[in-house]
Amino acid sequence: MSDTKKVQEVRGKMAGIFGPTCWMGYKLDRKNPFTYHHILEARRGGKITVDNGALLTYWAHHDLNQMEEHDKGLYNALNTLFKALNKTKKPPTKEYFKEVNGVLLRADKVITLSNYCTLNPDYGLLEEEIDRIIEKGKKTSTGHLVYIPSDEELIEIPAEYGAKVKHKNRNKNRYTYRPRRI
Repeated sequence: MSDTKKVQEVRGKMAGIFGPTCWMGYKLDRKNPFTYHHILEARRGGKITVDNGALLTYWAHHDLNQMEEHDKGLYNALNTLFKALNKTKKPPTKEYFKEVNGVLLRADKVITLSNYCTLNPDYGLLEEEIDRIIEKGKKTSTGHLVYIPSDEELIEIPAEYGAKVKHKNRNKNRYTYRPRRI
């Protein structure tokens, strides 16, 4: 069986198990169809299986590859969430999408996300929680989420944690803290 047919077969099985939803929450339409994402890359021996895959739309997959190029930690964080969802063998929940949204809010500071991505700035993860997800090999649980109710509430971040920078976000201009790389 060719790889293309195998991918189509596995994508069909995954849609049956997890529902026809992009695992990064991107809108699905004719111009943004499903793709198969290898959690363990094929170049590293990853097979085309349900357990090694994630259902992503074309633009979600594109944005994920951009994250891999520009911030490997964010890429690993999303792959960790994909692995956890795969183990459940159930459709993604609201809690799962809140964790994904938190990572995507941080990614939006590093890369320009596709217009198919819908971010909800009313909830997100604190930087420390994203750092916890990013640590390779660590598992996430929705019990550790910290939600930020609105943009008006300020959270004190020590000066040594990061530098205050102004960046243009596709949603609006705002000041954010970017962690220093050590």
